[in-house]
Amino acid sequence: LKPHFGLIVIDTPPLLAVADARVLADRADSVLFAARWGKTSRNAILDGLKQLDGNSAPVAGVVMTRTDMDRLSSYQYGSTYY
Repeated sequence: LKPHFGLIVIDTPPLLAVADARVLADRADSVLFAARWGKTSRNAILDGLKQLDGNSAPVAGVVMTRTDMDRLSSYQYGSTYY
């Protein structure tokens, strides 16, 4: 499909749940790691990124999904969550 499209997005099942994401990540040009805000633990994110380490596709970034903007707006510079 690559010659026909400028961007191809593949949404996979959770990385730590099944092997599908790791297999597809090795065939991708880059990976965008998504984690659910307030739900996915820091350790789960770090474990997932470790599993992607060594794949041919670099991790382009990490995005937080379902962010609670009201709760997020209460954080300030100096807050432990900032």
